[in-house]
Amino acid sequence: MTVPDLGISWSHTYTSDDIVEVPGYTYSIGIFSAGVYVQVGLTDKGSTINMKVKLLAGGQVGDKSSYPVKVTVIDGDLPISTDDCGFFGWWNDLSDALKAAVIGGPILLLLIIIGICCCCCACCRACCCPSRSPSGGGTVIVQSMPPAYLATGVKSRVPMRPLVEEA
Repeated sequence: MTVPDLGISWSHTYTSDDIVEVPGYTYSIGIFSAGVYVQVGLTDKGSTINMKVKLLAGGQVGDKSSYPVKVTVIDGDLPISTDDCGFFGWWNDLSDALKAAVIGGPILLLLIIIGICCCCCACCRACCCPSRSPSGGGTVIVQSMPPAYLATGVKSRVPMRPLVEEA
C-alpha cells in the first residue's frame, strides 16, 4: 500500500480477515494499543473472488479489541476466476482440441499396447507354444471316467507295420 500524500509506503502478506496495524499510525503503551488498522477479506463466490478492504480505527487491550470507526475502502470482485486457481488451472486455458488430445492420447496408447500384446500372443500360440512337441505333433488329452488317458500324435518317418500276433 502506498499513499504518497501521507508518506505511507508499506506492504504485508495477509491471511483473510486478519487485522494488521498500520506502521506509524498505531501507538502502544504496554498491553494497550490504539490507532489505525487494516483488515483484508477474500471470499470465494463460486466462480469469482470478492475482496473487501476495511480501515479500522480503535484500540486493543490484550486479546480484546474495539473498533468504533470502520470504513470499507474496497469492496468488489477481483477480475480473476476461481477456475484459474489451483493445480488444474492450466486445464481451463487449453482449447477443446488440446483437451481431446490430452484425454484421447493415453487411451489410444493403451489400445495400441493391448493390440500389440494380442498379436504377439496369437503369433506365439501359432508357432512356438510350449504345449506343441518339437516334431510338430500336438498333445491331445482324452478324458474319460478315471483314470485319464494321454494320447500323443507324433509325425514319424518310420514305416508303419501291421500288427502281428506272435506266440
